[in-house]
Amino acid sequence: MDSLNVNALKDYASSFAAILLTFFVASGADITKIHANDIKVWIAAGLGAVLPPIIAALDKKNLRYGRKGA
Repeated sequence: MDSLNVNALKDYASSFAAILLTFFVASGADITKIHANDIKVWIAAGLGAVLPPIIAALDKKNLRYGRKGA
């Protein structure tokens, strides 16, 4: 895997982790009392958080990941 893909994956992971931690703290969740519905909300929010880096990676005009424009 080239360094550009690794950088993109790092962005996805950091965005996902940041929003997951934010939702966990903001909801006041107790680590011993996590419900399936909580996890569903956190995962959905995390997936939403990775959309901006994915859009940046797919946009040929955005040189963030070294893509060359058409």
